[in-house]
Order: sequence, then structure tokens, then C-alpha cells
Amino acid sequence: DAVITRYITMVRAANGSAINKYQLYRRALELNPSDNVKNALISALSESQTLPSLMLATNYLDQPNTAFAAATTVKDIISKNAELQKGATIKKALQKAQDVFRAQKSNADAGYAVDEISGILPKFAEKGYEPLVTEATEATAKKSFSLPKKYENFEMYLDWKSDSKGTLSLRTMPEVNLDGKAGVTMVYASKQDKTGNVNANDWNTLYIKVVNDRIFVESNGTKVAENAIIKNTPETKPINNSGLIQLLTKDGSVSIRNLYVNELPSTPVFTLPEEEKKAGFEVLFDGRSLEKWQGNTSAYVPVDGNIY
Repeated sequence: DAVITRYITMVRAANGSAINKYQLYRRALELNPSDNVKNALISALSESQTLPSLMLATNYLDQPNTAFAAATTVKDIISKNAELQKGATIKKALQKAQDVFRAQKSNADAGYAVDEISGILPKFAEKGYEPLVTEATEATAKKSFSLPKKYENFEMYLDWKSDSKGTLSLRTMPEVNLDGKAGVTMVYASKQDKTGNVNANDWNTLYIKVVNDRIFVESNGTKVAENAIIKNTPETKPINNSGLIQLLTKDGSVSIRNLYVNELPSTPVFTLPEEEKKAGFEVLFDGRSLEKWQGNTSAYVPVDGNIY
């Protein structure tokens, strides 16, 4: 316990990313220390105001000896990150935290927490991150992984690990390489893209956002691609406007868990009237893609049907 307590102090003082610190605290919790040290680790998670930290803390809401620390962390993360104030799953976690505080009738701070949560709950948006895979699931050469629903615009978190290679397809297009040794790279990497670091033989955390014709990727808190232009295979083929999220591998296996998807609003699409189509006019910008534009397309972004 003394070693882990010192470890918490060192992680807090380190310059790592929020995701990196979440991973370090998660590994310490997996060692199953004493309840006092568990509570210190759970409390430390509140500094990493991310979805993975939030969902890890919720795992301790049902355990009597860690419930109060977990409820405090859940409340703090959600109250300080408006992007997480959405969706039934996160709302349920906050309501469960409120129940924990209500049970602490002699604790004045718990009473204040109940009131604070009462002010947050009405602000929740209906749609948000939802868990689609929680337990470890494996993709192999003989059995790929695929979510059944097609997505247009979305953001997602997932944990993955592998000692081989896999490819993550987004909108049914191969976009991100997952290599347990070489790192995370884009299938069609540009000069601006980087190689995401990986933890060999351990779980890695991947964040992806896909909007219109752009993709954003972070590996273990490090940016791999930002505002990169999505490409299909072959590159000359038009990109899919929606499609499946899939994990494919030619050899070995890739395991994933804690897959959360937040479906984002669809983009308005501009089309021509029939008479203009017959007259030979063509849409060069349909509201969601600069695919038919030439020149510097990376400096401009389609957002809500406009170009910025």
C-alpha cells in the first residue's frame, strides 16, 4: 500500500496526458490494494476528466467501501466536463452517485452533492456515449469484429491490445492500423500524421472522431491524426457517407473492450433540383465533403453544411 500511495503522488506530479494518467491509475486498481488505497486511486481519477476515467469510477459505485469516493469522482468528472453531460448511460451513473450521497444523511458535504447533481441532471442531452462492448472481445483472421449498425458522424473510445496487427474500418473503409509493436498509424498517412505510441502486451486506449470527410485519432492520449481527410480504398473511390465500424486482422488476433460510441448529428446534404441536373449542373460541395475540390483542402473544414 505504501508503494502505491507513493505511486499516486508521482503520477499526479507527472506531465502525462489525462488518458495516460487514467491508464496508470487503472493498472494500480487492478492490483486490488486495500480499500483506503483504492479510494485514493478512485479520487485521483477525477483529475482525468475523460470518459474512460468516468466509466472506471462507476465500477466502484456498488461496493460499500468505495461507493462514496466513486460517487464523488463521478460527480466531479461530469460536472466539470459538459461534453459528458449526455446520454442514458452517463445519466444513470450520475443518478447512482446521487443515491450514494443521499444515503449519507449525516454528511453535510453529501447533501451539497445531492443538490449539485439535481442541478446537472436536467441539463442532460438525450443522446451520448453508449457501451457497445464491455467485456474483452477478440478479432481473428477467421472471425472479424463488426458492430451491426451503420454510422455517419460519431466519436468513440475503445481499449485494445495485440501482439500482431489489425485494421480498424470506419464507415466500412480501412482507416486506422493497430499494431501491438509498431504503434497506431493511419492507413493513408500524410506528413502531418504521427505514429501513436502503444503499451506492448497491455491495454491501449484509442479515441476516434469521424465527422463529414474528416477524422481525428488519439492513441493513449497522443494525437495521431487531426482533421485528416478520410480516404477510401482505392483512394480514387468516393468515400462512404455511412458504414460499419469493423476490426479486421490477417493473422494473429486483436482484443478490444470498453467500446463506447457517441453518435453525432447527421450533416445536411445539398442536392440539385431535377431540372438543374438535366441541364448538366453538378454539386461541387454537398455540405459534407470537399472531395470534388482541388487545391488546399486540409486548411478548410466542412461543418454543419458550411466551409470554414
